[in-house]
Amino acid sequence: MVHQLAKPALMALALLAQAGIAVAVQLPQTAAPMSAADATRAFAGKTLLGPTYDAFIAADGTTKGITGKPKIVDTFTGTWSVTDNEFCIERHGVVQTTPAKDCTKLWRDGYRVFTLWSTRSDGAVVDEVNGYLPYGPKTRAGDIVSQRYQKAGGL
Repeated sequence: MVHQLAKPALMALALLAQAGIAVAVQLPQTAAPMSAADATRAFAGKTLLGPTYDAFIAADGTTKGITGKPKIVDTFTGTWSVTDNEFCIERHGVVQTTPAKDCTKLWRDGYRVFTLWSTRSDGAVVDEVNGYLPYGPKTRAGDIVSQRYQKAGGL
């Protein structure tokens, strides 16, 4: 009976996640920090697809991207790094010239990935108890940013 009651709740969580609405949870006790090597493989050479930005994470430690969806309002360049299970991007834009840094920590629980924004450039407070997202960052293989970046005036 419990599993029948859980199905609607899981469907609701899936729909919220697809709609771009973050559904935060507690980190399972069985989750282990992702290795730096696994975190690097998860991002290097891929495009990170965020709710308001897209960024190409080049294997050489640089990044470039666009901010604004559907209308691009800025382009940015920067660097990325992985330390332990924490992935960080430091960037500055053409419009937003103040440097910004965002970091997320990653854990694995079997095949599931959990993330926690550990540093936020928007100043939001990190909730280390109930702020874990039950899915990994959305990525796509290769560079799908450069063409839009150049059209928007990125250098």
